[in-house]
Amino acid sequence: MSQLYSLNTAGAVAGAFLSGFVFIPNWGLDGSIFIAFFINVGIVLMALYINRNLQLPAIETTSTAPQLTIKKSNDSVTETNVSTTEQAPLRLQAIIVLFFTGFVAIATEVGWTKYLVIFAGTTIYGFAAILTIFLTGIAAGSWAIKSRIETMSSPQSWMAAGLILLGASLLVTRAGLSFVPNIYQAINHFPAPDIVVHGVKYGFIFLLLFVPTFLFGALFPINLRLYCGNLSGIRSRIGKAYAVNTLASIFGAILAGFWIIPEYGTDWLLTAMAILILVLPFLFVPSIASTKLRVSI
Repeated sequence: MSQLYSLNTAGAVAGAFLSGFVFIPNWGLDGSIFIAFFINVGIVLMALYINRNLQLPAIETTSTAPQLTIKKSNDSVTETNVSTTEQAPLRLQAIIVLFFTGFVAIATEVGWTKYLVIFAGTTIYGFAAILTIFLTGIAAGSWAIKSRIETMSSPQSWMAAGLILLGASLLVTRAGLSFVPNIYQAINHFPAPDIVVHGVKYGFIFLLLFVPTFLFGALFPINLRLYCGNLSGIRSRIGKAYAVNTLASIFGAILAGFWIIPEYGTDWLLTAMAILILVLPFLFVPSIASTKLRVSI
């Protein structure tokens, strides 16, 4: 799931970059829409071809009912119930984190865009650059964590530590935004070609946003493991998990753009979102404490 999420987001990176820097400048909005349409037609045709010609091996069957196993030891017979039901004891904490990380991710993106769009350029290039950098961090984070998901002995500890790092990085990014006006003035007076000037601007934005967006991307697959549990849970609950995260993103965009920023300002938004993330690790304190207690015993 982590690999698929990373690849899907990488496709979004390509879409944001190509639409802003290639399609719209060369063929306009109408041309870009037609390009998107024909790409989707190609996807449909490819899917039909694959569906008709590709034979996939059968996957193992799972049942929500307990299975009975019999163990023989000398003359005794022991019956053991092996449960194949979904195993996700931290599902409530995970769904809360799924909601609020989705909310904070898009709310902070709105705030960052408000800060940086003038710095990056108010044209389509500026918006495309910020969105591309934002999505690049998320894709990189989910790809980097994919090899560790199955080997985590305590995913709740990883989640708590990641949330602390994310909250701290959001505060550091907020502090870094205060340097934007001075850097903006210095770069604009720098005697260099426009491509170099824009490259320096986008590089600075990348340095500001990469760490928090990387952590957003890494935490999402860990959250899926906590919420879905075993294979049975993945099949039945992955859609709900993604829907909750996306719905929260919608709320984050609406509240940040139409209420929080107009009413309280961008500084308040970014600081409040960082504090909200730093509160979430407390959800996992009881579980981490009980795990350490069992290990010590």
